[in-house]
Amino acid sequence: MSVNHVVNGMFIMDGIREVAGVPDLLAHFGDSVDWVELVSEIAEFSTYLEEKYEECNSTTDGLPGVFDYEVTIEFGKWIALEIIEGRDLPSKALGQAEIDRLVKVFMGQ
Repeated sequence: MSVNHVVNGMFIMDGIREVAGVPDLLAHFGDSVDWVELVSEIAEFSTYLEEKYEECNSTTDGLPGVFDYEVTIEFGKWIALEIIEGRDLPSKALGQAEIDRLVKVFMGQ
């Protein structure tokens, strides 16, 4: 695991914490999901975020803002809202679609 994956995870969790406290978020699952499971599920998106960052960075002369703030943290907020609104943890496909949407908005600035 690269340092970037760890940093991505940190920014995702920052976004989650901006919306809800982790204990509150875990309460939505009852006993079916614990802290380690939540982090493990979320960490799966780190690789995709890194791929998207590299893709954006290689196709421009500079990024239009700070990717971690405008994509990764916003993705964490989205995850928290998905859970709070009564949904489960997002599937890989749904999460990647949201990352794609956030990247499109970010690059369109």
